[in-house]
Amino acid sequence: MSSKQSFGQRYLSGLFNVGGNVNTGNVNNTVSTDISAQAQGSSTLESLLRTIAELRTELSQLRSTIPPADAEDAEDALADAQAELARTSPDGGMLRRRVAMVADALAEIAPLALLTGRLSADLAEYLASR
Repeated sequence: MSSKQSFGQRYLSGLFNVGGNVNTGNVNNTVSTDISAQAQGSSTLESLLRTIAELRTELSQLRSTIPPADAEDAEDALADAQAELARTSPDGGMLRRRVAMVADALAEIAPLALLTGRLSADLAEYLASR
């Protein structure tokens, strides 16, 4: 058997480091990354809960300007989302549906548009951090 490599072997070994050692870094990085991810998950949960509380407060203050059925739908969906987040393992699908209900119910209420958008963004960030 010859020690001479074919063109394909030389080409692929240059691209993929075939037969070489791969070192991805210090093992301690994994531990710090996990701790950092847990801390981020905690802060995103707090941010999401804070946005829900703000939206519930604003909703109660503007209740007279919102169609009653929409206000009730939004209040119920926010309460359900808040209760779901209190569980040990919140259901992401349920949270998405509740936030979508809030967005739908309050779509025409300009003073709540920013908070509704922030609620969607906070939920996406929270779900991505889990």
